[in-house]
Formats: sequence, structure tokens, C-alpha cells
Amino acid sequence: MTSGSTDLSQAGFLVAATAVQLAIAVAAYLLGRAQSRAARPVRLRPRQSGAPVPAPADPLAARIKAAFRLAPDALLLCDPSASIIDVNDYAVDLIGYPRDELVGRSLIDLAVLSPEDQTKAATEFARLAGGQVSKMHPVEFAIRRGDAKSIPVEIRGDLIPWRGEGNSVLLSARDISEHKKAQARIREQQARLTLIFEQLPAHVWTTDTDLRILSAAGRGLHALGVTEAELVGRPLLEVMADSPILEQTRIVYGRALTGVTSPFATTLAGNEIEGVIGPLRDAAGKVEGVIGIGLNVTEESKARRRLLQSEALLEQAQRMAHMGSWEWEIASGCVRWSADLLHLLGIEADEGGYCDGPSDKMLEAYLSLVVEEDREAIRRGVDATMEEGVPYLIEHRLRCPDGTLRWLLTSGQVERDRSGKPLRFFGFIQDITTLKTAAEEVRHLNAELEQRVHDRTRQLEDAVEDLRSFSYAVSHDLRQPLRTISGFLTLLEEEAGGALGEGAHVHLDRVRAAAHRMDALIGDLLALSRVNDAPLVCTRLDLSAMAAEMVCEVEATDPARRAHWVIQSGLVVDADRGLMRLVLENLFGNAWKFTRGRDGARIEFGAEHAGASGGPGGLGDARHGEPVFFVRDNGAGFDSSQASRLFQPFQRLHDAREFEGTGVGLATVGRIIRRHGGQIRAEGRRGAGATFRFSLPAADPPAPA
Repeated sequence: MTSGSTDLSQAGFLVAATAVQLAIAVAAYLLGRAQSRAARPVRLRPRQSGAPVPAPADPLAARIKAAFRLAPDALLLCDPSASIIDVNDYAVDLIGYPRDELVGRSLIDLAVLSPEDQTKAATEFARLAGGQVSKMHPVEFAIRRGDAKSIPVEIRGDLIPWRGEGNSVLLSARDISEHKKAQARIREQQARLTLIFEQLPAHVWTTDTDLRILSAAGRGLHALGVTEAELVGRPLLEVMADSPILEQTRIVYGRALTGVTSPFATTLAGNEIEGVIGPLRDAAGKVEGVIGIGLNVTEESKARRRLLQSEALLEQAQRMAHMGSWEWEIASGCVRWSADLLHLLGIEADEGGYCDGPSDKMLEAYLSLVVEEDREAIRRGVDATMEEGVPYLIEHRLRCPDGTLRWLLTSGQVERDRSGKPLRFFGFIQDITTLKTAAEEVRHLNAELEQRVHDRTRQLEDAVEDLRSFSYAVSHDLRQPLRTISGFLTLLEEEAGGALGEGAHVHLDRVRAAAHRMDALIGDLLALSRVNDAPLVCTRLDLSAMAAEMVCEVEATDPARRAHWVIQSGLVVDADRGLMRLVLENLFGNAWKFTRGRDGARIEFGAEHAGASGGPGGLGDARHGEPVFFVRDNGAGFDSSQASRLFQPFQRLHDAREFEGTGVGLATVGRIIRRHGGQIRAEGRRGAGATFRFSLPAADPPAPA
């Protein structure tokens, strides 16, 4: 429904209502005159509720009464005080109250209007009843019926002379529910149509038979750089005077005027336009002009061109990747192979109908090229994918028509409808012969490498076994002669001690000291070898408590000496107890030895936390917040340029006559720390002490009780 038809329906409604009111007013006036001539005056006064209206005896009055009762609008006849004198049947149905509950009651008492509308209606009624206006123009209200249902109505009012003595007020009300719904539907349709025009890149235009533009609308006009105001009223051929398709336009529009619809495609203002032009007909079907619809397809055309380019690139990529595609339209039973697949298989496109054909024929043609041992796997794979939806991915061998053997990787998937019925089976085939050949070569190389590793492992195991034998020999065969030497030296001193001179005793002491050093060296070497052989059993250790025990043991070696020990509390790690005890024993023993003869000797054991750039002292493996442990003394120190030698076996930085030792202890410490996954570093300055820092993996916090 258009806005014009809406206006016509509203106008018809107004005319009909006014005609009814005018007829009733005239009839009431004539009735009053007739009764006046009969000298039967009746004064207007409120009637009792439910009192019936006296039936007129005059035939004309009866007809008027019938017209009142059967009027198509709800009519209420009221006195100037708003009391209801009479109502027709439609008013009873509209208001939802029986007639006997309406007649004689005040409109205000009915409370059919909201308080706001009731105030407005009372004001309008008073102006009409008081003669300030001769007519109450249509007013919309929402009335609440007797059944509590609310409906929209339109109310009018007129003054009617009554029996020659004053005026009555005739109110007419019409239910406009359907009218309101129709208006809402029209607005909704208009909004939807407007939205469609705003969203689609289309434009619609119409012309009369002289090809003068009558209308032009749509978002597509903006892309063409014109507006509706610039087009409407102008001849179409004048607007397109400079267009290269002017003659084509003249022909197409001429055909439209004869009733023929024609598609068109052109380019305007750099935009590609496609659409149709056809006849514009009136209600009788007569051609009264031309209507055209154009759609801006510039982006779609670009997309089509990009798609063609992508398909060309895909074909090229498939050829470069030794790959081809296939497709099985299950409904039609037709299988298609791409040109790349035919090239991959060494088949000409027009050879044997391979490019396009029935599924059974194409499948058998393909299987005829597959090595016989691999055919059944392909059949099972196809069935499993079609019936169970499992992925289709199969490697198989294929003998090309030229006799070459190739390895192919076939992958595919099934496209199904909403019910799960297969619609299309498609996928790719890739030549993986080169990969298979390379994989076979790698397999051979791996087998050869495994054999080499096995041989080297065997050699290493033999070397380890030899080392163990050597360790056994050192611990038993070498130490036993040393003990024998020490024993005979003791017997020699006991038996010939008095006969030996002072120089001989000095030589015997030197031999005994050398034997002791040799025994200590052998012990240190054995300890160093056991560091790698012994299993690593990590437990939660309290290093602070272990350090306190070691202090007592170290001081017991020289009870006459005193040193100031500083042991930080709460140092906990996850490490091997026996190996960490060996670490502290060597580090504390070194600190105790090199502070000998130092007044105010001081030895510290504690931990520092690594910063954001790593651990202190160059321990880069320590993560942010992890502890870095240290043992620091103020003893003899060493030349810092020689620090890297400290953790190598038999490397000494001091004269053995000044500080005894074998040079193996720190090498043992370094090996233990590295076996735990940590690092160790020494810092020192000759005559100013030394600091040994080492890191260990951080211990997890204890679980809550």
C-alpha cells in the first residue's frame, strides 16, 4: 500500500463519518420541530440509569432511530453535562458495556480513558457543549473496554439541536486498530525497501514514453557521481549525450516501449554496471514508460578476475609441486582429472578419455596404473571415507605408461549435505618419489650411523672398563707398594736408627713424605674418577647445617688455629649429599689452608641472588632470582689471570713447599658442580683472598603441611 492510498482511505473515512453525523443532526432537528408543533414540549434532563429512550411514533422518527442504531460508527448522544442519552449498537460493542450500563451514566464515570486523555477529552467536550466551537475535530484516543482490552479510536463531536431547547452533543467513535496496523505495516515495508536501496549498490530509474526521467533512486547513484535532483525531469538521451553507448541506449529503450525486456552491461564513470531495462506498465497492463535497474558490479568483476588469476597460479603451483587434483560428483557419477594430474601421470589430455568420465571407468583406469599390491588399500580407503568419514590419505606406487615407477600421496575429503549424504569427493595427488628416495637414503645413513654409534659405544665401554681396571690397580696394586715402603722405612729406623747419621734420617723422612704424597694423590685421583661413576641421588639438603659440621671437622685438623667463620642460615638445595659434602670439604679445606698465618682469618659461606642479567661473578646460567653460593676467604689469594687453571687436575698456583696439596681437589669440585647442571667460577687477587662461586638448580619450595 502506498502513502497515496493511505491518504485516500483516511479521506474516505472522514467523509463517511461527517455524512453520518450530518444526517443524524438534520434528522434530530426535524424531529424536534415536529414535536414542537404538536405542543408536546419535552425538557432535557438527566435520565435514570437504564431508562429506555421513548420510541418515536412518527415513521420518519422511526427511520432516523434505525439509522442511529445501524450507523457504521459508534455513536453516543450526550447532554451538555456529558451524561449519555443514547448509544447505538456499534458503541455497545466498541466500548464493551451493556446499553443499560451506559445510558444515563456520565462519560467521566465510565473511566474508559487514561487520566491524561480523560482531561483532554473533557476539555474538548466542554468547549463543544459550551458553544465555543461548533465541531470537535478528530482526536485519537486509546480507550479501555469493559473487558480491560485497550484499542485505539478516533473520536469526533457535533452539536445537535434537541426539541428546540438547547443542544445535545453527538460523539462518533471509530475503531482504527486495523488502520493503525496497516499504517505500521506500510511503514515497515517502506523502511525495509529504503534499507534495501541503501545497502545494495543498485539504482532504479523510470521514464515516460518520451524517455523523460520520472524518478531515480538507490545507493548506486553515488558511485556514478549523480543525484536524483540532477536527473529527474531531464530527457534521458540528453543526460547520455556524451556516452559512447548512446545509440545502443536508444535501441534498448525503443524495445522496452514495445514491451521487450533487455539485459545490458556498460561502463559509466569508471564503474562496471550490469542490469535490465524493461517496460513500465499501468494497472491495465498498458506500457506507460520504461523502468531500469542497474547494479554496480565493479568489485565483483575485479573478484572474478582475481579468481581467474588465482586459478592460473594454482595450476602453475600444482605443476611446480608435482601435484594434480581430482573431483568426483557423486550425484552425476562423473569424475574429473585436472590437466596437471594427467601431466603427472604421463597421460595426454585427449588420450583414452581420462579427463572426464563415469566414476567406475575412471577409477578402474587409475587402478590399472597402480602397482597391484597397493590397489586393495585404495579401494578400502575410498570405502572407509565414503561410509565412515575417515580421512583419506594413502601412499601408493604407480607405474606410468612410459614404464617409470612413482610414489604418490593421495589425499581427499567428502563434502556432505545437512543429512550427511555424500555430495562430492575431491582431493589432490602429489608425486613424492623424490621424497621417498631421499627418505630411503636417510634410512640407510641412519642405519650406518647407528652401527657407527654402536661401534663407538662399544669402544667407549671398553675404555671405561679399562679405566675401572686402572682404578682398581691404582687403589690396590700401586698403594700396596707404598704401604710396603712406609713399613720398611719404619723397620729400618727401628733396627738401624742408632747407626744412621743425621743426614740419613733426613733422607728417610723425605722418602716417607714422598710416599705419603703419592698415597694422597692416588686417593684424590680415585675420588675424581668416582665422581662420574657414582649414581647421582638428589635429595633436599640443608647446606647451612652441612657447612657447620664441616667447620668442626676442618678445625679439628689444627686445633691450635683460630678463624672467624660466617655461615649463612637457610641455604637449601636439591643435590647429592655425598658429592656436596665433598664440595664443601674441598672448598673449606682450601680456605682453611690458604688463610694459615693470616691474622684475623675470615671464611664466609653464603648465597647471593642472581639479577635480571644472570648470576653474579659471570655465572650466566643462573636465572633471575636463583641463588648463587659462594665460599670467600681473606687468605693468600691468587693471580686472577690464572683462574681457569684451578679446575684442571694437577694444576697448582702456589709452591708446594708453602702450601701442600695435589692439585686435584678443585678439579673434583668443578666436575661435581657441572654434573649437577651448575657452573663454578673463581675470583681472587694475590695477597687479598679468594672467592669461589657456584650455582645449583633451585630447590622447589616445601609443600604446605
